[in-house]
Amino acid sequence: MTGLVRFLYAATTATSCLADEHTKIIDGVARRDAPRAEKLMLDHLKHIEGSLELDASSEDVDLESIFSS
Repeated sequence: MTGLVRFLYAATTATSCLADEHTKIIDGVARRDAPRAEKLMLDHLKHIEGSLELDASSEDVDLESIFSS
């Protein structure tokens, strides 16, 4: 769902996930360091949220055309 939200609402100037964000989160989980993994995940979600343009849009989105080959 996050990918779909980013596809629909990402600002034209938005950058994708930082290169090591996912790796750091997985490392925290693998080490069973819940406080670190939680902080990293929340920081990651804030980064994504900050890159979205969530203002009401008058543009209709045709999901069928987006996902059809």
